[in-house]
Amino acid sequence: MKALTVALLVLVNVASAGAGGDEDRLAADWLIQSKMVIQRDRPFVAHGTAAADAHITVVMTSAGGATRSGRSRAGRDGAWSVSLEAMPAGGPYELTIESGDESLSFDDILVGEVWIASGQSNMGMRVSSAMNADEEIARASDPGLRLATIDLFTSIEPLDTPVSFEPWTEAAPGSVAGFSATAYYFARELRRELDVPVGVVLTAWGGTPAEAWTPMESLISSEVTRSYVDQWTEPAPRADGLDLQEVSPARNAAFRKLASNLTDAEAAIPAAIARGDATPGDYEWIELDAPRRWPNGRFDGVTWLTRVIDVPQAWAGEDLSLSLGTIFEYDIVFLNGEEIGATRPSDGGSRDPRVYTIPGELVEAGRSILAVRVTDVRGNGGFMGKRDELWIDPYGSAGERMSLAGTWNGAEVLSDDDAGIPTPNETPIRYRPAGLYNGMVHPLIGYAYAGVIWYQGESNRTRAEAYETLFPMLIEAWRERLDQPLPFYFVQIANYLERHPDPVESEWARVRESQRKTLRLERTGMATAIDIGEADDIHPKNKQDVGRRLSLLARRDLYGEAGLVAEGPMFRDANATPEGVVVSLDHARGLSTTDGEPVRGFAIRGEDGEWRWAEASIRGDAIVVSAAGRVTGVRYGWADNPDINVVNGAGLPMVPFEWMADE
Repeated sequence: MKALTVALLVLVNVASAGAGGDEDRLAADWLIQSKMVIQRDRPFVAHGTAAADAHITVVMTSAGGATRSGRSRAGRDGAWSVSLEAMPAGGPYELTIESGDESLSFDDILVGEVWIASGQSNMGMRVSSAMNADEEIARASDPGLRLATIDLFTSIEPLDTPVSFEPWTEAAPGSVAGFSATAYYFARELRRELDVPVGVVLTAWGGTPAEAWTPMESLISSEVTRSYVDQWTEPAPRADGLDLQEVSPARNAAFRKLASNLTDAEAAIPAAIARGDATPGDYEWIELDAPRRWPNGRFDGVTWLTRVIDVPQAWAGEDLSLSLGTIFEYDIVFLNGEEIGATRPSDGGSRDPRVYTIPGELVEAGRSILAVRVTDVRGNGGFMGKRDELWIDPYGSAGERMSLAGTWNGAEVLSDDDAGIPTPNETPIRYRPAGLYNGMVHPLIGYAYAGVIWYQGESNRTRAEAYETLFPMLIEAWRERLDQPLPFYFVQIANYLERHPDPVESEWARVRESQRKTLRLERTGMATAIDIGEADDIHPKNKQDVGRRLSLLARRDLYGEAGLVAEGPMFRDANATPEGVVVSLDHARGLSTTDGEPVRGFAIRGEDGEWRWAEASIRGDAIVVSAAGRVTGVRYGWADNPDINVVNGAGLPMVPFEWMADE
């Protein structure tokens, strides 16, 4: 509903000269808004519509009264465009568009660096869900950093205007909290280093594959990628009558409502707990060892978790600290039936560790019952932290801490279906080949940008080798459609899942290798996240380093900081010698290990085709991998979650790679 309201407000703004909806009225393109950022040192081309053959004048006026202007005439279809001379960084400016007795005015416009930020959920992950959220949000105030967002929409045909969007706004606690953490931290670094206005247009959707972001003409041009189109079946209409596009926002709205308050079906549970019943109601209660996700396969909806504790006499009447680690996704917590804390959708980050204060007036010695209501409709919810994050103690007195890890009672209380939440589409419509390009990228055509930052790849892991063709195709297609040789800086996906004791094949590693090979394209750069992932969370919280590493690439390659170290050690070539395989590296000055221990993470393949761990040592800017006999392949960091430790003098991690002797 919020996005629809914004779209209507923008329509009123740009058509204020007359009655809305009249095709002959003067209107500006959707991206022309107050508070927008225009790319510096490049001509600014304003677009819009008006009456057929109407004369159009566009004037940019500075605070000091200086002006730049341009004129043109609308075509027979009413479309117009006016080009203004390139401007240096600065502002604010007022933009005025006139046609006859009609005029539009947009104020507080800046000129600086404008970036597109795109990808899937790790790009979309909000500041409020990332590391140090409260601190980062509280200090997020910068009128020279501007943010805009294209809302989620997939389209069969390319759109000139997004269906809905969040308009340009200044970076402030309220706007930053819900914005992409990766994009914000990237832009913040550029602001600090360049001291010019920076704008970011976010167009990202979680759980999306690269083929959805690639134009159809490109996909069908290659046998490798045409299969994405051939294998796609357009979803049939839903039995409940919901438009396929409406399902995701409808689910989100219903989920937020469910997570915010107890339903009538649960109303009796707190009272039963207050009477001392740790497994109330007619639900099927089970025992589970916390922390862990809900154990009985995928369950979407509401679960309740309870644990009986024995409160020491010395704690009676004292405030207590309760730590439950991260809970996925939202929770309401009770002690003896009284609510003592909650993380609801309105509170922001659902991935933040939970620490609540229990007021002393609720604390009595002896038997007490902790209860946690968990709401999740995105997979199995539950306790997601570590065992040492589950505890209770007197406020400020960790020495008397009681562990809450171990046995809890749990019950499935209300499924998403019983709660009236619409079921997901059988085939997620966001997977539609070219659909997200059509609905969320094509509308960006016509404006100048500094470049693109991209964080995606997880959803292409099941076809990782095809990604080696698909991803470069996407980059070249965007450059062609946007008519600019845009720098394209991307994140190599993070380490994830449990570690294996032996060398194994890995879809995640194969995607990373495809990403590394994409560096063959000019004006690309890769920021690896191989050292900041989390084994139990596909969405690592440390987005500050991700944004910073992306900014290093831009600063070195686009903004001229030639001596800046922007990448970790990266494979150049390998040569077999009597003492082993010598791996030559780029960006390897100051090569060392993070822990002072011997190099870890290398594996070699012998003539039998089997991979084995190998010892390795640093020699200057190269690494010598020990081997006996003929080596047919070398890998570094080749695993879902590799155990690696090589960095350069700037502390940037060595990039995983695969080298095969016969290639």
